[in-house]
Amino acid sequence: MSTREDLWKQIRALGIFTIPQLLETTSLDRTTVDLYVRSLVKAGRLKKEDVAESQAGKGVYATKYRYRLIRDALEAPRVRKDGSEVTQGRGRQNMWRSMRILKRFDLATIWAASGTEDHQVAREEIKTYILFLARAGYLKKTGEGEKAVYMLVRYTGPKAPMIQRIKQVYDQNLKAVVWPHPDQVPTGKKEENE
Repeated sequence: MSTREDLWKQIRALGIFTIPQLLETTSLDRTTVDLYVRSLVKAGRLKKEDVAESQAGKGVYATKYRYRLIRDALEAPRVRKDGSEVTQGRGRQNMWRSMRILKRFDLATIWAASGTEDHQVAREEIKTYILFLARAGYLKKTGEGEKAVYMLVRYTGPKAPMIQRIKQVYDQNLKAVVWPHPDQVPTGKKEENE
């Protein structure tokens, strides 16, 4: 499980918490926890509250902070330090979700289903993503060109498969590279029979 997902799961389970409570329930370092919690406060997902706490009956009170979950979501929010939402990958996540719902689609249908008012997905991005998903065995294609129809034949979970910069498909649900298969990766050496 990723850092963000692990933290979000604990935040949702606790509802109201302190940083030390999060540190006890995860194996993450304080800097990572502090950064994500501060980002969620700035994003309006958590509310920071002051709590006065007595220190062992000495009559001295220290101010401590606790956090309250005020905007829940099933998936861990992807936020920057300033609280703004990370939009990278949103188009592909929207496409993947639409493919699961539609089961069968063409380019125009997936384009219409994947865009939002805030985030339109470029047609070329759709073509590229579909091409790689078909190569990796997630989609089956019938027909040619713009009229081709695709069918989702392999669904591994809610997270969209990623196309990495080195042109391979990584499935976040399986936590594995699914295309090209290890025996398909070129070695860079010329074959003896060439």
